[in-house]
Amino acid sequence: MNDDNDDDSIDHTSDGFPIKSNYYNVGKGLLDATHFDLALDAFKRGAESDGCVPCIKNYCIGMSRVRKQTIHLILPWALEGAIRGNPFCINMLLHDCYKGDKVYPAALVGYWSKWAVKGLSYISGDRKETKKNFGTFCCVCEKNLPEDNGDVTLVKCGKCEYVSYCGTKCQSFHWKELSHACECHQLQILIKYHKPYAIEIRNAIKNGEDPKYFPKLQKLRRKLGLSKPKEDNEKSIQFLSDDNNRDIGFINARNDVKATHKATIDDTDNDTNNDLLLTKKAIQDAHDYMLSRYGQAYVDEHTKRGEVTAMVWKNNHHAVHDITGTLLS
Repeated sequence: MNDDNDDDSIDHTSDGFPIKSNYYNVGKGLLDATHFDLALDAFKRGAESDGCVPCIKNYCIGMSRVRKQTIHLILPWALEGAIRGNPFCINMLLHDCYKGDKVYPAALVGYWSKWAVKGLSYISGDRKETKKNFGTFCCVCEKNLPEDNGDVTLVKCGKCEYVSYCGTKCQSFHWKELSHACECHQLQILIKYHKPYAIEIRNAIKNGEDPKYFPKLQKLRRKLGLSKPKEDNEKSIQFLSDDNNRDIGFINARNDVKATHKATIDDTDNDTNNDLLLTKKAIQDAHDYMLSRYGQAYVDEHTKRGEVTAMVWKNNHHAVHDITGTLLS
């Protein structure tokens, strides 16, 4: 590729990961012909079928440029690239996926910031300073250290040791209502199954090993919920059906479907089938996001507890009730 065109092209393969799928060349050809949607589909196929890192990367780039309204759907693919050691995908996690979250995932940002520079080398200054700053105020109510408020005593989260709380009320709210328990759960998976093997996984993929037969990578993917087929996860979708769910992926997906309704659906009683189809897609998109963000084990655990049973989606006079029972039976 010519250097002059590098900034304008979606084709980025200079970071040393081999092209492992013919779909990459198909996608590149479609891009040259300005068939962007077809090119994205080709890159996605290469990512799914062959675990091709250049395909994963180019799919993420394309989604971020062409479909900015659904940026949250990039996260599982950015995570796939990140755990393989691709620096572009790591930076996309930090600057595109996590940056847009309503609730800033400070612990996950801190973890991936370690690997965000060339060659997976550690950075120290900015990351350590950020972590230090997060320890100076309550992450929920933003009360400061005792020197600013004499009655405030801050306690760090016992799991991630990254964020701090001024008391049990804020801690409980952050864990239960703002999903910090989910964030801590994924962080523990990354510390146990990614951190000790990150460079080994990266080097193996760069040397051309088939990711499907690399046990440490596949175990990590299973723990993160990246390997389970979508159709096997439908029973877990009801985890996302609570309208009080705080996750930005769910919020974005819900907004997407509302916008689609407004553009294409008349508010009549005869539109139930269309409404269900649109809603199912939004739930599936949000479900994929949650799996990649927090892991299959956490989603399954909440489904088994029966904490979430149904969803009501209202659009003017039109409403879909008990989506999980109606849609997934």
